[in-house]
Amino acid sequence: MQFVKTHARFLIVLVVLCVLLLVANGELKDHARRLDASRSAARKLLSDNYGALFRDARQFGGEPATVQGRKIQDRTQMMQQVEAGRIEMLAFETDPFYSLAGLPENAREDDHVFVYRSRVSSLQNKLRHQRYYMPGVDERNALGFDATREGVAAADVPDNLRKLDIVNTVADCVSRSGVARLERLNFREVTSELSARGVAVQPMTEGEPPYLAGQGLEIEVRASERALYNLLADLQRPVKGALRARCLSVERFDFAKPDLLDPADDLIHAKLTVVAWQVNEQSSYPQDRSGPEQTQTSTRAPRSFR
Repeated sequence: MQFVKTHARFLIVLVVLCVLLLVANGELKDHARRLDASRSAARKLLSDNYGALFRDARQFGGEPATVQGRKIQDRTQMMQQVEAGRIEMLAFETDPFYSLAGLPENAREDDHVFVYRSRVSSLQNKLRHQRYYMPGVDERNALGFDATREGVAAADVPDNLRKLDIVNTVADCVSRSGVARLERLNFREVTSELSARGVAVQPMTEGEPPYLAGQGLEIEVRASERALYNLLADLQRPVKGALRARCLSVERFDFAKPDLLDPADDLIHAKLTVVAWQVNEQSSYPQDRSGPEQTQTSTRAPRSFR
């Protein structure tokens, strides 16, 4: 007993140390088991990834799926850029002057019709003094449609304004090209004709606007060979003035020269059909026409190695 009393403090410390060693030993064993489990999982994951790399190498000609996926993504981005550039070159953007953009949101229908009437009058005054313009501007269909009819509905104003813009653009092209006479203008339906040729003017899915919507205008001119060449090039040039997307694609043309054997008059009679396109970029058509690589791109991302 005297020994216990004498060395009580030492014995208490010794007991505490033994308890701590037992607890630490248990904790270290648990930690060792976790380390072993993590090491085993890492070995298995490394083995699985190596196996995936070799399988991808066999499938993609020696390259892992990540490299192949990056290449597909790069090609997709390039094709999207090409698609955007093609749309910009193909579409006909309406000039703000021939739109209702300047009117407030609460504008009345009478205001829409007033803007339309003023644009018709402005275009008539412009064409009335042009040396090449042969039809009488006050005739009923002088602008390719009955632009001066009474009772124009406000719902028809945007489409009619776009027609005026197309006529104005054609007139500017005729003037720049040196065409001798612009003899006739006539807006005509071209959807069925273009659809028969395989152009995407029909909806791909129910309730969806078509990828392309075209407004056709038939033009009759008399011009020399040089002027006619310049006209065809100018009509299809996207950049016109300050606007970049102003292409009028030439979908049909017929040339005639009755006095070919006795060319006293060197003018060629030409009948052209031009189309002003609107492009629905949200249409499913570009995806539907894509190849297997693009389909794979949209459904499979590059392999994510863990």
